[in-house]
Amino acid sequence: MRIDHWMLGTAMLAAVAAAGAEKLDKEYGVNVHVMWEYQEVPDEFRMLKEAGIPMVRADYSWSHQERQPGQWNWGRHDAGLEQAKKNGLTLLPILGYAPKWQEPAHEKLDAWLASCEKNLDRYGKEMKFWEVWNEHNLAMFWKNPNPDHYLKLLKPTFDLIRRKAPDAKVVLGGTSEIPIPYLETFFKAGGAAYFDVMNVHPYNWYDIPEAALERQLAELNALMKKYNVDKEVWITEIGWPTIGRGFMKTFLTGAFKAAGIRTAGLTLAVLDDNEMPLVSSSPGLDFRAFFPNLKGIRSVTCAELASLDPAEYPVLIAGPDNTFSARPADFEALRNYVKNGGIAVFPRGIPFYTAWRQEPDGTWKRSWADKSWRERLHLDFDGWWLDRSRPFPRGFSGVVAAGQEQAFPRYREKAGSNCVLSGRNLKGNDKMIPLIEGIGKDADGREYRLPLAAYYRFDSDLKGGVIANTFNYVGMGPSSEDLQARLLPRTILAAFKHGVKKVFWYELQAMENNNSDPEHFFGILHADLAPKPAWEAYKTLVRMRPAGSTVPIFRTEKGGVRIAEWVKPDGGTGCALWVTGAALKAKVKLQGAVKSACDYLGQAVPVAVAEDGTAELAVSSGVLYLDGPASVSVLDTTKNN
Repeated sequence: MRIDHWMLGTAMLAAVAAAGAEKLDKEYGVNVHVMWEYQEVPDEFRMLKEAGIPMVRADYSWSHQERQPGQWNWGRHDAGLEQAKKNGLTLLPILGYAPKWQEPAHEKLDAWLASCEKNLDRYGKEMKFWEVWNEHNLAMFWKNPNPDHYLKLLKPTFDLIRRKAPDAKVVLGGTSEIPIPYLETFFKAGGAAYFDVMNVHPYNWYDIPEAALERQLAELNALMKKYNVDKEVWITEIGWPTIGRGFMKTFLTGAFKAAGIRTAGLTLAVLDDNEMPLVSSSPGLDFRAFFPNLKGIRSVTCAELASLDPAEYPVLIAGPDNTFSARPADFEALRNYVKNGGIAVFPRGIPFYTAWRQEPDGTWKRSWADKSWRERLHLDFDGWWLDRSRPFPRGFSGVVAAGQEQAFPRYREKAGSNCVLSGRNLKGNDKMIPLIEGIGKDADGREYRLPLAAYYRFDSDLKGGVIANTFNYVGMGPSSEDLQARLLPRTILAAFKHGVKKVFWYELQAMENNNSDPEHFFGILHADLAPKPAWEAYKTLVRMRPAGSTVPIFRTEKGGVRIAEWVKPDGGTGCALWVTGAALKAKVKLQGAVKSACDYLGQAVPVAVAEDGTAELAVSSGVLYLDGPASVSVLDTTKNN
């Protein structure tokens, strides 16, 4: 049955307006390190007020307040609160981080609770939310993480806040990522009774929000439903740094050199499929920056793989990570490409480890890939979990393989991997040429040296090759300020889609005093408070979808165009359109006049609407905003190649 998405969208927004659908409240926030940035706080908070970003998360740490036993210093925290009040901002303070002589805090509860009480006595009339610790599932912030130990601290803290500030909400300490086993243990122990707001930090530096973030939030929602945890969900940290660790450029340039691939004059084929989260132009993979002498880049969908000619496009980036399409026809097309001489590149992760499958509701989820695919492509991997009865290293640290020193003269990455590549499926005169090797020891102390990355050069029924790399979490981060800006609104909208009530971007000001550390480049303002493009992207999101708007209604339509529609606090309507990968032209049907349109950076975009309500729009991975239409639907799309 054909579904008229235009009429459906119109009906949905009409129902939203009529039923008074849920409106979010102060849903936008950022992280500000009040203790470190105290000199910039007046300017920062003024900028946030002007941008319409109402929430600020900040450390109110015990270790900062009591630097010496019995000597309390409140100056910078007092000043932070005063600046928040002056600019009409709401603070979310984080209680945590015991002084060294009071560690671990869960074993010194009297002292911990006394420090909390001092904060409540001083700030309780002003602060309406209190977050209890930060990333307590991470050893960096809680030695020997244990959900029972955290609960031992959380329960009396919750009781204290209820007694001293009964109207305040207790926010669970934000967990690093979404650790399902940790949270399940915590819920089983009754932890849900001692907080009001569920809180997570679902960082996914190496992926796009429409993939990992959406999947993880769906898993969290399912876990909460399983244990009847009916609480608001907040994200109090999420973001992408504007530099990566440099490994991916080092690896790919070296691998191409080892495989004899000349990039000068090459048109690189890149698998970009907007209809599933299979987007090679994802964080950490900036091919134009890696290979500035390319002739060009051609984006290829899964459907186009069958006609991809290796003679014209000898190299294909076959996906961003270890997840390929689950459709057998897509694998057959890829195998035929390699059979006919093409080189398929899997930049990170075990090839065909997982696969994207479409659920009946239209969403995409990862599942196990067909194991036979690796055999039929003459490659494989090995890992300790495949046969737990045998001795095998649990981890490997990387070194340049013998004979590859010229290809990797600047290789410095020591980060490890827990698996290696294997040549067990080679046929005929095939060869597996190690590029990066892993050194590891098993439980008996025996040392292994096995390939972490390799070039499979085929000379059998397959005539091409495969470049594969088991590292999955290196080369993280967008590495460009523009990509950070494109990801910001998509991330926040994806969070709202899965029921998140508030999102605090990490972070406002970048430290920028260690050029080799991505942690110093998360900020959407430079260290001198000069705006990055992501700051303009945040301001544009808040202007086009103001705080207090309804929870957006989402659809994915023809060509993989994603649409979010909302009703603003003043009753007006707006929407956003984007794709996850390659840009395209979309013919759309609009209901209602377009008052204004702009791109993700707030730059005006002209929209010519025909008498029949149709328009031609350029849709890319940067959000396109339309103010005014009650609904928009996609009639047709055309690729920009």
